[in-house]
Order: sequence, then C-alpha cells, then structure tokens
Amino acid sequence: QATRLLVAYLDASRKDDRAPGDLYPFTAAAVEAIFTRSNRKPRDVLRKAHGLVEAAAGENIDVIDAEDVIRYLDALGPETDDDLGPVVIGTATSAPDWSEG
Repeated sequence: QATRLLVAYLDASRKDDRAPGDLYPFTAAAVEAIFTRSNRKPRDVLRKAHGLVEAAAGENIDVIDAEDVIRYLDALGPETDDDLGPVVIGTATSAPDWSEG
C-alpha cells in the first residue's frame, strides 16, 4: 500500500529517465520502515518520505535504506500530530500580502 502511494508521487516528480514504478531513491525495506513508523497514515508516509529525500540530498545520500529511515526518524523525536506545524487559515497566493502587517 505504501509502495503504491510513494510510486505515484515519485513518478510525478521525477526529472530523470527512470522507469515508472521505480522506488528510487528508496529501497523496499526503507518504504516498509516508513510505513511502519507512519501509523499507517498516507499523509505521514508522504510527509516522512519528503523529509527523508530532503535530508538525503543534504547529506549526499544516493539511496535511502531502512537504516537511513530509522536514523532520520529517531532524530526527529517522538511522534505527535502536532509536528506538522501550525494550521494557517487564509488563501494561498504566489506573493506575500504585506498589507496585513
């Protein structure tokens, strides 16, 4: 289930010539580790996968395996629903509206 979810997003965001359905940069074990640590919630799977891609890019990690997932998620600390940040109510614009102060 997590694999199908991630593959759809990875395929949509690819800029290289990888075949559709490729899990790169994740290994199958990494996807299982993400799913296990995401309380089986699709939102959490995608959020954590995104964070892992960003962290791996910052550390020049080419392939993200289960050990990388565990190390990254352990560094984030305990799981809470509050770790997504504050909810901002308003419209999305391409430029900030400085008139509201």
